[in-house]
Amino acid sequence: MHKFAVTLKNVAYGSLSIILFLIFWQAVVVTGVVPAAVIPTPTRVAVALCTAILSGSLLQQTLQSLTNISIGFLLSTAIALPVGFLIGTFYKRFEKVLMPFMRMCEKLNPFALFPVFMIFFGIGSLEKVAVVWWVAQWPLVFNTIDGIRGIDYFLIKTARSMGASRLTLFFKVILPSTVPGIFTGIKMSAQLSFFMIIASEMIGASSGLGWLYLSSSAMYNVPLMYAIIIFITILAIIINVLFTRLERHFLVWKQSAFRTN
Repeated sequence: MHKFAVTLKNVAYGSLSIILFLIFWQAVVVTGVVPAAVIPTPTRVAVALCTAILSGSLLQQTLQSLTNISIGFLLSTAIALPVGFLIGTFYKRFEKVLMPFMRMCEKLNPFALFPVFMIFFGIGSLEKVAVVWWVAQWPLVFNTIDGIRGIDYFLIKTARSMGASRLTLFFKVILPSTVPGIFTGIKMSAQLSFFMIIASEMIGASSGLGWLYLSSSAMYNVPLMYAIIIFITILAIIINVLFTRLERHFLVWKQSAFRTN
């Protein structure tokens, strides 16, 4: 009971600033300080959001966006993690050769690459998946390599002295020690993937949350525009919380070690 009360109290304190902001927003629009045609009231935005959800259009476009994100993200994971492990462990000699090129690719502005992806993959889901794959792979590769660099060399030396094979060394020492870095890369990649899919759907698309936002803007449906913005923000928070929970679940041994120390 006490734990529930503490949780409820934390939620109340955490929601206070949001509630005050919504009251302030409602007040400045109702009093005419800000034109309602430019910024609608929160109540109108809430009605537009509920209408879009009940009609099924918002959920349909959300599903389309999440499908493209999932395919691109899984593809980047399937490629980036093995590459990161290979470069960081058994093929370190390639690191000096490949890292400058990879860093250059990472710094390329993905927005500037949209036309290139359109030329190669056309205008459709394949192009959106390619965009997600491109932006998601770099945090995974570099955080995997950084995680391997942070491994205590004494552990590797001890495992080798005990006759551990490369396979045993990888699964018993390298992989567990690299998991925290991998999860950091996964969280960064997931956040980048989500925002990049929205941006790519605003250019040459006929479905998705980005396309829905652009359509509402073209029709000057201002309440729906703000509703989609809020919905995208909430969705991004949910994705971040989901990956944070997964990280805590898989790294429970790390938290226990910190508590013990």
